[in-house]
Amino acid sequence: MREARIILPVNGNDGLSVEGAHKYLKMSLASEFGGFSAIKADGGWVDNDGALQEEPVVIYDVAAPSGVLEDKLLHDIARVAGQKAGQICVYVKDFSGNVELIKINHFFAVA
Repeated sequence: MREARIILPVNGNDGLSVEGAHKYLKMSLASEFGGFSAIKADGGWVDNDGALQEEPVVIYDVAAPSGVLEDKLLHDIARVAGQKAGQICVYVKDFSGNVELIKINHFFAVA
């Protein structure tokens, strides 16, 4: 078994709650991987103007066998959660140990 991680902000870029994205993420991780752990934390980055931006986030950890299919499924779940949350990208550490900021495509609507 290997551990994987998805980090999703509590609020969208507009400051509004993205609870629907979190509900989707929780249900998807539990259904596909048998469960998850969720940890409230703070995240941050430096914006284009050099200012520190901070925000509350939820860190989701799951365990599963390491493999290409599990990694693809995790990335697909992260992409949909990111679309639902209106994110530009989502932090994912896959089961193989690779870390990636997955860019989100907003050309297609997600229900």
